[in-house]
Amino acid sequence: QYIAEGIREARWPGRMEILSEDPFLLVDGAHNGHGVLALSESLRYLYPGEKFHFIMGVLADKDYENMVEELLPLAADFVTVTPESSRALQGQKLAEFIEKKGIRAVCAGSVFEALTYWKKNNGRTVLFGSLYFIGEIEEFFQKEDSSYKFEKL
Repeated sequence: QYIAEGIREARWPGRMEILSEDPFLLVDGAHNGHGVLALSESLRYLYPGEKFHFIMGVLADKDYENMVEELLPLAADFVTVTPESSRALQGQKLAEFIEKKGIRAVCAGSVFEALTYWKKNNGRTVLFGSLYFIGEIEEFFQKEDSSYKFEKL
């Protein structure tokens, strides 16, 4: 009984975490091939047949090509961001790679600019990649009245 209650109450910030229901925003710390495979499988299971708006920021030393390939069948489009790290993959390079795969991709100048795309989207948005990137979003959403600050961007 206590184990079941513990599992039910367990929370792992940044892992398949829904930060907003309307508009829908899910964040996941998938930052490597295995993580993105798990994300992809979870999205297919939870939302069969749906396409997603992906917001992606990764470090340059990650296998971003295979990460993108795994998510292409689920993608409506991508917004890319350069995470705050000296090891970051430039968002523009990532967007160009995705565009070559035949999916629309736009590079945002910042995490918060990427969130303006989210606010305008219909459908489900999934933000993933670098844990630095996820941490920025988590911190932003913990601030009081953060949902209203996007209009300033």
